[in-house]
Amino acid sequence: MKVIYYFTRSGRKPVFEFIEEQGEKEQAKIYRNISMLREQGYMLHRPHAAKITEKIYELRVEAVQDNFRILYYFNFGERVVLLHAFKKKTQKLNRSDIETAENRMKDFIERIEKGEVII
Repeated sequence: MKVIYYFTRSGRKPVFEFIEEQGEKEQAKIYRNISMLREQGYMLHRPHAAKITEKIYELRVEAVQDNFRILYYFNFGERVVLLHAFKKKTQKLNRSDIETAENRMKDFIERIEKGEVII
């Protein structure tokens, strides 16, 4: 499965930038979980991944001091698009994080349909 980092019209990659801001050990753990997602795709389940809405999933990363989440969706079956990443501070996901992922997914799909993004 191909992993794609969502990117804005200006070329920013928010998930990649978030990961790069983390410490070396945290980055290693996050990238290890992304590799599992690349290898297992839809078959990756708890404790590493979970479906949170009809189209949005979360990649769950537990590090020594922090828990991280990367929200993503599957595009055309063989691609996963990483939409939003954050440190998880509460038991329940914040609605604003889900909305950020949904808005980015909608933006990305629209740009694909217009031919502005080729994946």
